[in-house]
Formats: sequence, structure tokens, C-alpha cells
Amino acid sequence: MNRVFGWAIAALLLATPGALAQNAGKQFNVGTLNGTTYTNSYFGMTFKFPAAWKLLADQKKKEMADSGAKKLGENIDAETQRAAEEALRTTTFNLLTLIKYGPTQQLEANILIAAERLPEAMTSDAYLTILHDLTKKDRSVVDLSDVKSETISKRPYAVFLQKVNNGGTIVQQKYHAYVDGGYALAIIMTFTNDSQRTEMTRILGSIQFRPGT
Repeated sequence: MNRVFGWAIAALLLATPGALAQNAGKQFNVGTLNGTTYTNSYFGMTFKFPAAWKLLADQKKKEMADSGAKKLGENIDAETQRAAEEALRTTTFNLLTLIKYGPTQQLEANILIAAERLPEAMTSDAYLTILHDLTKKDRSVVDLSDVKSETISKRPYAVFLQKVNNGGTIVQQKYHAYVDGGYALAIIMTFTNDSQRTEMTRILGSIQFRPGT
């Protein structure tokens, strides 16, 4: 399933790139990690994950993103591919990538948390709709839900669910987005069964936001 997890990383990079949008009084940062607790002061967010989930090293992130970008190139047009590569270079920040391994060390599930700086003010729904519309161009997508609203830790996220045919295996990916100032906070869950989805939903439920952020 390496190709699909890489695809999840690259797919996030499809949103429209642009100049840095400033948010007065707040300085963007990629956050810090202390054991199994991730903290980001820009988003006012604290996120705890189980020790069974492993943090993906920076070099492996790059390898998987490159693999995902290659897969995208097999299923989308050249113009969309160029937009993804441009976003990778200029606007998207991989904050945290977590992997769940199976009994034989095969990849079972993935949670990606990323941020993208926005070219202009927009809502969470508008941001995710851009990605949703571009995802329609991927020929490996076999099912795509509408963009809906879902609350995580009292924050309204725009979400959609898609199913991807990965060499005969149907892999599901759930996208979440929340816009804060000049950045979108995006979360992608990649899984193959309901048990994995339930576990990841429970993990995301541990996200806490500092009051006033």
C-alpha cells in the first residue's frame, strides 16, 4: 500500500498555490513533538497519538510524496500535475505523518496532518471544494462523496470521503480541512476497513484547541 499512502500526501498538494497570506499577531510554525504529543502554537492545537502509531521520518515523507506525485502523473492531466508539484515546493507543510503497521510490518493505515498557506481569504468549505473538484480528475478514484461539515473538538471541518482503486484493492481516504487565518489545516486518513477508520476517528478526537485560537 506504499503507493496509496504516497498518493495521499501528494493529493493534498493539489490546492491552488499562491502568495503567503498574513494573519496579524500570529506567526506560522510547523509545531513541536514531545514523545507522542504534537503541539502547534499557530493553530493552538495539541494532538496525542498512541505509541503503536509510528512517526514517519522526513526522508521517508519525501520518498512517499515523490511516489505519490508519480502515481498522480499516471492518472491526471499534465496541468494538474504541475500544480501539485508547484504546491509541494512553495505552499504546503507536512506537519505530522503517522503510520500504523500490521503484524508483518505492512502498512495498514495512515494519518497525515498538513498545513497550506492560502493565496486569499476563503472558508474551510471553499478550500476543500477546490481539492474535491481536482480529485475528480484522478482516474483511480472510484467513489467520491460530497463535501460536508463535521465537528472535531468543537471545530467545524469541511470533509469528504473517496475510494481509490489501488491495483484491485479499494482504499478509502477521508479528507478534513479547517481554515485558520492565512492557512488551512488539513487531515487525511487513509484506511481499508471500518476498524481502522474507527480507531483513527478516535485518535482525531484527542485533538485539543487552546481557548481563544
